[in-house]
Amino acid sequence: MTNFFFESPEEAIKKSYETAKITLQVGKAKKPKLRVYCYQDIMLPVLLYGLNFKWSSEELLKPLNILLHEDANGVLIKTLTIWFKNNLIMSETAKELFIHRNTLDYRLKRISDITKLDLLTIESKVLLYVALQLKN
Repeated sequence: MTNFFFESPEEAIKKSYETAKITLQVGKAKKPKLRVYCYQDIMLPVLLYGLNFKWSSEELLKPLNILLHEDANGVLIKTLTIWFKNNLIMSETAKELFIHRNTLDYRLKRISDITKLDLLTIESKVLLYVALQLKN
């Protein structure tokens, strides 16, 4: 019986090297003020790194690019970014943005209208979150 979870020492070293190399690249891009980067701290952006060079990244980025084009002053992108940073918690997001909860609702509705994504669905939220990770 073949064990698909077994890596030879050479494969493990190669994988570790590639992971470290990409972690360093992504870390410098995402957190340029830091000098040390840990894979576990930026795992999702590191894992998504390979998508940057494929047609699928263009598809993932379409709604976000539309939003960027329509959001001249960057308020909606900032709102979306802070919303995700606060784990979609409306009160925390409104507090950090120094806005009323109704204003946050309005902005999220505008994001939904512009991107044609229903932010009540997990799929749309994930799509926009992944797009933000790819863009930054």
